[in-house]
Amino acid sequence: MRKQALAGALALALTAAGAAGVVAQETPPTVDIDVTPKKMVVSGADALKGGPTRLAFDFAGRGEVGFVVMELRPGVTRDQVVKAAPRIKDPAAAEKRYGRFVASTFLGNARKYATTITLKPATEYVIIDITRRGAVRGGFTTGQEAGTAVAPAPSVTVGLEDYGFDVPSTVPRTGTMRVENRGRVLHHMLSFPLRKGVNDKKLLRDLKAGKEPPRTAFAGPPSAPVEVVSPGTVNDVETLRRRGKVLFVCFLQDSPKKPPHAALGMAKVVTVE
Repeated sequence: MRKQALAGALALALTAAGAAGVVAQETPPTVDIDVTPKKMVVSGADALKGGPTRLAFDFAGRGEVGFVVMELRPGVTRDQVVKAAPRIKDPAAAEKRYGRFVASTFLGNARKYATTITLKPATEYVIIDITRRGAVRGGFTTGQEAGTAVAPAPSVTVGLEDYGFDVPSTVPRTGTMRVENRGRVLHHMLSFPLRKGVNDKKLLRDLKAGKEPPRTAFAGPPSAPVEVVSPGTVNDVETLRRRGKVLFVCFLQDSPKKPPHAALGMAKVVTVE
């Protein structure tokens, strides 16, 4: 009887400890970024701490806009980036001089986009509109402290490598997609839904040969889980993926005279289920 009582007490203690552990896992705070063609409003960025933080973009307007979130290097000011951004022609050079590209996307057909990234304490971040001559349209700064939030668990992880995609051949339709730039250069990841019957092997051969795929190969417009991100960055992107075959591809170049990454083999067809 006494052993049973002790066993029951131990079970209760373990259950309580487990529950306490669950409670201790904070969800990342959300920074809301509302965008129109003429303005941007950033909210929820007051008293931000370092650590996982969810950035939620919401676009209202016509056309398409693209953004990068830049993590400024120590000693670089927002004013410097405001002056330099409209003249940036080489993203790799800008990254080395001003700061890392930690998140990015374009919005148009997709009106909403959310990604969770890990912010550094005591660091300034600026949001650059890459479709409107590099205008700095917003930003935020983290405080000295690091928070205790935990990044979401991914349903699939995609590694951006030099030069290829490390991703399973089949990916789930729902859940968080973790995109890690494991390479030494800037990468992006565009996602094109393919029409039924498309010869994906020929499509990949054409891309490697530097040929542009015909529009008839695609079942709809592309999306950008990440538009351009620096080495070492991790984005936990909230996506609802279309069922069927999808082309993941990177068209960035290491310099204006270098070939697109797709021609170096950075393209892969996966099946979304």
